[in-house]
Amino acid sequence: MRFNALKHGLYAKSKILPTENPKEYQRLLRAVFEDINPQGLIEERIAREIAEAMWAIDRAETHRHAERDAIFDGLKPADVASALGLSAEHQGCAPAYLTNPQHTISKKIAKACAEQYEQYLHFMANASQAQNFNLVWRNYTILFLAFGLWVDSQAETQVPFFTNNQKDISLGWQQNRAACLKYLKRYSFHLYFASRWPELRPQVRVWMETWFYLKRQEQYRIDQFDMKLLKERRNLQGLLDALYKHRKSVHDYGEWQSHWHASAALQEKN
Repeated sequence: MRFNALKHGLYAKSKILPTENPKEYQRLLRAVFEDINPQGLIEERIAREIAEAMWAIDRAETHRHAERDAIFDGLKPADVASALGLSAEHQGCAPAYLTNPQHTISKKIAKACAEQYEQYLHFMANASQAQNFNLVWRNYTILFLAFGLWVDSQAETQVPFFTNNQKDISLGWQQNRAACLKYLKRYSFHLYFASRWPELRPQVRVWMETWFYLKRQEQYRIDQFDMKLLKERRNLQGLLDALYKHRKSVHDYGEWQSHWHASAALQEKN
């Protein structure tokens, strides 16, 4: 039990955990004291407890976000691709953004990728057997011009795909038909996912939400922690109420004393 308390720190005896910065806590404590300006020992005690409650809540918020993020840490693009019913080949080449429903690809880019993908399929069906792709690439200019830029952006490729005038495939690539086909296939997966992302994205969002809530054990643990966090928030509110009531009672008592002394002085005078 003590180990669990140390993990999230809500019930730690010391308000500063070994992984936390004492100077940050002291800054918070000073800020609370400056803001409240406690008068007397009782208000100083309440102010310190308020600072400790705020520190515990900030820590709990950080822990909660880390817990939620941790649930998704083990999720791989291949898992999402599998859930979408894509082939094993597509699962192995799924892009990183497949686990991020916030990722956007404009309709314009998606459409351009779709046009290239159509040309790729046609090329593979009708021209991929050519011994020299320099003889056929002009029939698929939309595909090959974009593919050339993509090839040149890859860190492992040393030879530019096209000659300087962009009219011919460079000799090194003309002589390496197998490498051309290998990189074309890799590029085709990029085209496939980019062109379909506008329609895949809503499916990914729905599946990830379902997958998240099916993680019952993790979710239950987070929900329990949220209850502890709520308890700390209520504790902080109670401390603030206590501070208000204390100040009100001191103010009321001061007014009563002033009124009593005034009355006593008036009676003596009469």
